[in-house]
Amino acid sequence: MSVTPLLIDLATPLPPLPTTCCQKGYGLLYHPVERALWMLDFSGSLWRCRDETWSLVSNAEHLMPKGYSQLYSWGFYFYWDGARAAPVCFATGYGGTELPVMGAWDGTRFKEVVPKKALKSSSRDAFAFDPGRQVLVHFVSARDDDARYPKETLHARELDA
Repeated sequence: MSVTPLLIDLATPLPPLPTTCCQKGYGLLYHPVERALWMLDFSGSLWRCRDETWSLVSNAEHLMPKGYSQLYSWGFYFYWDGARAAPVCFATGYGGTELPVMGAWDGTRFKEVVPKKALKSSSRDAFAFDPGRQVLVHFVSARDDDARYPKETLHARELDA
C-alpha cells in the first residue's frame, strides 16, 4: 500500500484539543487511510479529528498494550507504521525490565507487540521511524556506568517492522 505524505500548513492552527484529555501529554499522527488526525492521550484515551472536530475513539480500560505503565514511562511515541498499516504506540520507561513497550492498533486496543532486538532503555534514548526501510530505530545512549558500551558512544538498533 503506497501512502502519500501529508503536507501540513504550519500557519493553520490545529483544532482545540478536547478538554477531557491530555493530563499527562499526548501523541499526534496522521492516519493516511482515514485521512484524519489521531491523538493518543498518554493516560489512555484515543481521539480522532475530522472536520476540525475531535471525537473519542476509545478510552477502554485495557486500551494500552500489556506492560505499559504511565507512572513509569518517560518516553512515548505515537506513529503510523507503514509495514503494519496501523497506528503504533511505543513507550520507554523504568521499573521491571526497562524494555520498551509497543502496541499496534487492532481496531479496539493497542495489542502488545514484542520488539525484536530491543535493549533496555535509558532516559536519554531516542527513537525514529525510518519510512524507507519501514523500521523503528532505537538510538541507545550509553550510560557512563554501563559496562556494555564504551563511554560517549551512540548505538542504533533496528526494531523489526
